[in-house]
Amino acid sequence: MTGEQPQGEPPPPAPIDFNDPSIFTRALPPARLQEYLIAAGFDRKRAAALYVWDVRVAQEFHMPLHVAEIVIRNALDATFRRLFGDTWPNAPQFVALLDEQRRTDLTQARQRLATQRKPRDDTDRIVAILPFGFWSGMLAPAYGRPIWFASIRATFPDLPFGRSMKSVNAHIQGINTLRNRIYHHKPLIGRDISLHHTQIVQAVGWVSAEIASWLRHHSKVPELIRQRP
Repeated sequence: MTGEQPQGEPPPPAPIDFNDPSIFTRALPPARLQEYLIAAGFDRKRAAALYVWDVRVAQEFHMPLHVAEIVIRNALDATFRRLFGDTWPNAPQFVALLDEQRRTDLTQARQRLATQRKPRDDTDRIVAILPFGFWSGMLAPAYGRPIWFASIRATFPDLPFGRSMKSVNAHIQGINTLRNRIYHHKPLIGRDISLHHTQIVQAVGWVSAEIASWLRHHSKVPELIRQRP
């Protein structure tokens, strides 16, 4: 009879409901979903929607984090070039200032360049390959006297007066922590992501108010925050 399923053949797959977020979250281990279940009052459907929303927020943060990392590292690079010369990563007076982690960051950057068969001592390549943790670490209060007391205003022209090196360092370290959290696929749920976004824009604004305004205009994070399930 027309329309009957031939014997021995499996039934056709059910149509996919692309608006059902649980299609993905069913593949998650219970521990991964637990935080979302709590936030959703143990409503599994809403927890699944929160998870997918969280992933989308993390995706949208890539653009402001990208802008912040490029702007901040280039500002610090310009300062280091002015103080220690264009080859500052190899300048003895610069290297002598560094703590163990910053030395390790430089060593690892050179090793990666060597593995890629690229010049190990090319400043531009080193700047591009250094992790953001290097740059945030270079703003630690320990570098205040040898570098920042005389250079902070040139590096961050629009930094509000009265900001201490400790608070600047904490601000940038907070951005680095968020960056690492997102890049390691850790949940953003339960965090003040609106504040995180504001802090990123603020830090960019310390270097350039114009770029901060451009970033604020183009970032989709605030819009997505308002769409939370």
